[in-house]
Amino acid sequence: IISQLQTGKTRTTTLVVAASTATDDEKIGADYICDGTADNVELQAAHDALSTNGGSIYLSSGLFILSSTVTISKNISLIGSGPVITRITQRTPNINAITIGNGISDYTEGLYLSNFRIGTVPGAGNAVFLNRVHRSIFTNMETYGAGNAAWSLAGCLGNTFINITPAGANIPFTNDGETAASYTYCFYLSRIPNSISCNANTFIGCNAEGGNYGYYFADQNSEGNNIIEGGICEAQTVYGIYASNII
Repeated sequence: IISQLQTGKTRTTTLVVAASTATDDEKIGADYICDGTADNVELQAAHDALSTNGGSIYLSSGLFILSSTVTISKNISLIGSGPVITRITQRTPNINAITIGNGISDYTEGLYLSNFRIGTVPGAGNAVFLNRVHRSIFTNMETYGAGNAAWSLAGCLGNTFINITPAGANIPFTNDGETAASYTYCFYLSRIPNSISCNANTFIGCNAEGGNYGYYFADQNSEGNNIIEGGICEAQTVYGIYASNII
């Protein structure tokens, strides 16, 4: 502690959020325990309790049921126990499950999300919406259900996606209230109006399953490259990879 004070370093906080279906042992060690109805309340409270320097939130096993969007605006780590074990489902139409960044006045960077699954009902917005998020890592995650996009990125730079699977209707899954349907877009990358498009993002071993489009790059005019390395695009009804306004 003395060394940290002398060097001006700040220790980050670690919080644990337990699902209503978590084990008794997980609940005993949790800082927040969800009730299985509006679990976005506890998840948002954990995020808001972290300082502006960030911190880590660990999710227990079990099912987290959202009734509203969880908004992330800090450079936090959000880590589950595995995409089959830790599951988040958004059951409210027309909204995102998770929104990261505000994309208006500033950008959010340095996040790490890993080891959980997100599902949405038909008519939902996006499973994950990244709004001007930079230099962050997303790994070992699955999305399932229906809506606009499994992953929607706007004006995002230098992010790395590893082993991400937006799953279509042809992939077996644990039904948490979603319909066995597909997103319109597995990955949708767009420009912030009157600002930057998505560039310098890398997708490694990602598996775009189903939907109309696997990767949709919207308005990449005068912007840098995005890299797709390995992985698959399978069972899309329109295009596996589509790019518009590439100059």
